[in-house]
Amino acid sequence: MPEITKPAIGESVTFTVKSGRENTTGKWPEYHFATTDGRTIAAPKAATDRQLEKPLKLTLAQLVGETITIERVPQDGDSTKSWWNFAIATPADA
Repeated sequence: MPEITKPAIGESVTFTVKSGRENTTGKWPEYHFATTDGRTIAAPKAATDRQLEKPLKLTLAQLVGETITIERVPQDGDSTKSWWNFAIATPADA
C-alpha cells in the first residue's frame, strides 16, 4: 500500500491526478488522489467538495488527468487551523 501524504499547514503540493477516490475509514472522510508519479495525496472530503464546486467547477472524475496544486493556508488568528485551496496548475509545475 502506498504511503499517504497530507500537506502540513503552510505547505503546498502540485501533482497530476491519476485517480481519486473517497476514503471513509477514519474519523473524517477524505479523498485520496493517486498521482502519476506514484504518490497518494489526501485531503478532507468537505474541503475538497467545496473546492471542486467553487472555484474549480469540476467533478472528481473530471480531475483525472489534470495537474493541480493543493495548499494549506494558516487561518488568521489561529495558525493551528487552515484553509484548503485547490488550483489548476501546469504539468511543468508538478
